[in-house]
This record gives sequence, structure tokens and C-alpha cells, in this order.
Amino acid sequence: MPEALSEALMRYLNVRDAQRAEAVASVLESLTERELRLVKDAAVMGYVRGKMSSRTEPIRKDSAILGEVIDACLAAPDLYPAINAAPPTEAQSPYHRWYVETRDGVADQWAPGERFTDRAEALERYQAVTADFPTWKDGTPVERRFVRETTTYTVEQPAVVARQDGMQEGSDK
Repeated sequence: MPEALSEALMRYLNVRDAQRAEAVASVLESLTERELRLVKDAAVMGYVRGKMSSRTEPIRKDSAILGEVIDACLAAPDLYPAINAAPPTEAQSPYHRWYVETRDGVADQWAPGERFTDRAEALERYQAVTADFPTWKDGTPVERRFVRETTTYTVEQPAVVARQDGMQEGSDK
């Protein structure tokens, strides 16, 4: 019968588990929405295909699979440089705002409505107004959408571009 692990070793293992989970979360937060979808699709597809050969274990949730794959990529940085690359330096922190927009049929445009800095609060508002006010006074359905606005300021190195007059942009020579 195997011996129980010491309390100190268990604490260490728990700390390392938490550190790895934080590293996975950091990588996931640095991805654009499209990159995240691509990584998730590829990770899940690879996992599911691997599981198809051995059907003894049920397939886990996508988020668990994704975390396991990112953790494995972080463990082998030379094999997975895209995941392990440092994110670009940000000049300012990105911000996110959410809107519950309503389609104005008369003006033929979307009206942004109230702005939220908390996604959960915005989603709660969207669900409430959709449930409470599903139609206009004349009975036609109200069109609404849930919108995220995000802005990122990234520091880039200026490129030296040759101009037609033989000078270089960014240079007085």
C-alpha cells in the first residue's frame, strides 16, 4: 500500500497546481478572441481524436481539455513557442465596455444604450430588458444585441520606410 504524502509535500504540490493554473489563465487572457477559438478547437479536436482510440474514459469538458493542453505547452516552451511567447508591451492597459444595443427601425441604425464596464452586469441588463420589453408598443419584436467594445494600445517599433524622394521616413538624412 502506498505511503501518504507529507503535509509539506502536499502544500508544495497545491501551490504548484495553483501556479500552473495562473499561468494557463494568463496565456488564455493574452489571446485574442479568434486565437482562443482556434486554440480551443484544435486542442479539443486533438483530445477527442485521441480519446476515440480508447473509450474507457468519458470525454471531459472543453475548458478542462484546454487547460491541460496549455499546461502541457507551457511545460515544453521550445516545442510550443507561440503559446510561450511573451505578449507585446502595452502602452496602456486595454479596456472593455459592453453595451445592450437596440435596433432603431426608424433611423435604421443600432442605438448603444447604457455602457457597462462589468460584463456580468451588462449581461444581466440584456436579459432583463429582453424579458421585460420583448416588443415595441405596436407589437413588433424589439431587436437587441450584446456588444463588447475593446481597445488595446500596443507599443511597436517604427519601421523605416523609403520615400520616393530617396529620404527615409523617421530620418532626416
